[in-house]
Amino acid sequence: MATNGSDMPPGAELPPQAVAEDSDEDICVICFCPKENPLTLGCQHSFCLVCIEFITSESEAERCPVCRKRFNISKVLAKSRK
Repeated sequence: MATNGSDMPPGAELPPQAVAEDSDEDICVICFCPKENPLTLGCQHSFCLVCIEFITSESEAERCPVCRKRFNISKVLAKSRK
């Protein structure tokens, strides 16, 4: 029996997340939903505004949830409003 080099049956389609890897950039890694009012930190990671505000209100240290780099939420918010 001939194979197509994968475990997928002929004619099967890949799920959308497998095809569009760039779409991960539009998903907030805190809530796993599409980013609403995205806020980008100095480290270039971005999150929903509400999510990053919640994370910083729950912790004394303001650190990026992805890379753990410190940031100042007040400065980030001020910069985003310009």
